[in-house]
Amino acid sequence: MLLLATVPVAYLLVLATFMSLDACAGRDCRGILVQAIVVAVKLTPGIVAGAAVIVAVVMLVLRRRAWWIPLTGIVVMFVVLIVLGELLPAAIAEQPFEVNQPANAPTAPRSGL
Repeated sequence: MLLLATVPVAYLLVLATFMSLDACAGRDCRGILVQAIVVAVKLTPGIVAGAAVIVAVVMLVLRRRAWWIPLTGIVVMFVVLIVLGELLPAAIAEQPFEVNQPANAPTAPRSGL
């Protein structure tokens, strides 16, 4: 129950991570690393919570203690989200700054002054 209650809190971290995409103003943030991080951030809470629930049920069926599995899932979920949240600004900084102008657009000739 505690694990499933932390998933909405984890999505607040996801929201905070996406707020760092505001740095993409004027940049082309369609790099493969940025896209991979965004997809991983979106999927992490659901995958970790689902895996922890499945493992806990299996442990309970095998009549073993399973109280530590949701706690481990919570810790793993937040560690992964924090690491991905720290990687995203670095991936954005790696992207080149571009003016909204095509690369092959003609430019005005420079005067000799």
